[in-house]
Amino acid sequence: MFYIEDKDFLNEQQKLYITHKVLRGSFPYYLQSNTVGTDGNKFFSHIFLTREEERGKPEKDGDYPFCSDHGAWAKSLFDEFCTKNNIKYKRILRISNNITFKNIEDHCPIHTDHQFPHKQFLLFLNEPKDKESKTVILDSTGKHTLKEIYPEQFKGVAFEGTPHYYYFPKEDIRAIMIVTFVM
Repeated sequence: MFYIEDKDFLNEQQKLYITHKVLRGSFPYYLQSNTVGTDGNKFFSHIFLTREEERGKPEKDGDYPFCSDHGAWAKSLFDEFCTKNNIKYKRILRISNNITFKNIEDHCPIHTDHQFPHKQFLLFLNEPKDKESKTVILDSTGKHTLKEIYPEQFKGVAFEGTPHYYYFPKEDIRAIMIVTFVM
């Protein structure tokens, strides 16, 4: 199973920017109606790079049509993780920050982010009060747990794009950056 976890790849300036600008500053987030499909679980999102299947492939490798002024910044955090952990990717499929909170369900539905082989990167942006707001990675059948990822601020994890789900925090928020990519 492809799985890499790193708690020490961001520099102090990046951490301060996340803490003071992305989480507490004027960083814009937009209310979304559903976490997966039409589940009715609301969340806030800042999309840096829309899904490749919505925008089409870039004209050349590494030429990404960011839909946010912060797109290059978000990509730089992912690149930092990849460089430190010897990950060579071919292309990025999407980049988004998501903020979740107590919702109508305990967790989002089991899902995969794309219907073709891909990898996922999560960067935990905050230290949630609810330490049980974990991400659960399942096997390809979606029936057996392979890994439970507990949130810790500034921890980055990369894993196979298999079925997964995450728990909504019972109090406060859970803030993460998500990058999906192809190696």
